[in-house]
Amino acid sequence: MSQRAVQTSIEEIAEMLSAKRYQKPGIVLLLGSRAGALFGNEYLYETLQKFSLSNFHELSNDGKFKDCSDVLSKYFSESEKRDILVGALGPLRYREEDRQLAGLVKAEFFTGVLSTNIDTLLEDAYSFWGMQAVYDYQLLIAGKNDEPETALAGVNACYLAKVFGDLDSLCYDETGKMQAAPALQAWLQTQLSREMLILGYDPVWDSSLGKIIPQTGGVLWYVNEAALPEENRLAAVLEQRQGKYLLGTLGGSSNFLQALYELLGDEVRLGEGAMLPSTERVHPAAQGKRTAFISYSRQDKKYLERLRVHLKGYLHDEVLNETKIRPDSAWQHEIERELTQAGVVVVLVSSSYLASYDIHNYELPFIQQAAESGQVKLLPIILDVSPQSFAQDHREPLYQYQTVNSVSVPLKWMKADEQDRVWAKVAKQVFDILSSQT
Repeated sequence: MSQRAVQTSIEEIAEMLSAKRYQKPGIVLLLGSRAGALFGNEYLYETLQKFSLSNFHELSNDGKFKDCSDVLSKYFSESEKRDILVGALGPLRYREEDRQLAGLVKAEFFTGVLSTNIDTLLEDAYSFWGMQAVYDYQLLIAGKNDEPETALAGVNACYLAKVFGDLDSLCYDETGKMQAAPALQAWLQTQLSREMLILGYDPVWDSSLGKIIPQTGGVLWYVNEAALPEENRLAAVLEQRQGKYLLGTLGGSSNFLQALYELLGDEVRLGEGAMLPSTERVHPAAQGKRTAFISYSRQDKKYLERLRVHLKGYLHDEVLNETKIRPDSAWQHEIERELTQAGVVVVLVSSSYLASYDIHNYELPFIQQAAESGQVKLLPIILDVSPQSFAQDHREPLYQYQTVNSVSVPLKWMKADEQDRVWAKVAKQVFDILSSQT
């Protein structure tokens, strides 16, 4: 590491973030590929090692990751690369470090995140904390929405910018070639010139971003397991910008975020109690009729609204009552109570839904118990999860149930009229089930 860059500690970094927590502009987090779900991914390594000239058994984790970049670039078509990436990222639902990082963002320790990762784990973790794109943060995907002046409400707005694109949007480059339009690159230059914490930067996978980090600007805090090679341009930039570095085991992204969360967690956990699953009870007003219980993630509220339109079409002769579980209620007991009155449970299954800690650990067990006892009929609707992982991963709580739409064609992939046909089918099934139970 550069002679002018100085060593720092996790405590100093925590103190810096606390001191600058509410300053505008605040600290920018650059989240590199070694902090993403591809780094250390056994599926990726096992799939690509046969195409490498190196012996993976003799390589470090860093060495394997570098070889994977080379192999992907040289030997596979775009469709083949996508299949490999879906296989590597599709089964992943939740990582504790993503939840911890999302909590730090929610608590305003970072003004924005520049990520080189193409997975959606961080967005899913945001939804755990009740954060929704557009409403609570601005999501900017290179290659998809390249005009920051329209996509952002200002350079100081809370944002998540995916600088290499996004796998779900089909606008991405997994090996680190910038796809950003000139307007976005200019905006990135502004953000990269601010005081910045760099976590999990990879000299190979993230090299194109490292090349545009300005030599002048705010202090850089560099956190990683290994030092940068001396010939790497970013090493010189750290020297120019009075960089501070934290290396070694604690510099690994998972260990670092866990330690940082412990130091700053009291401020983060203040808001954790309000991050509850979202549920809705829909039923005709007439006495004696059982209800439909709809379980969904707040991130997927637009799908709920469309379902409600179709449900009202079937229940137009009666007043439609809706009951939402209040965040300040004893919600676990209330969910149990609501399920005792339900005849059918509609589950809007998405990556955000499955990533929710409370849904996975509290709400879904109640729903499964009610379904297994025959108390309710279960109607899962697949919104956006990977069909391969959903169909093959027997740990997935809902894999054993018949879904309304095929897992190979999630709603997200359908046109608007095709989606409406699914909603109409669901509404009729709900109506028929409730009618048979009166």
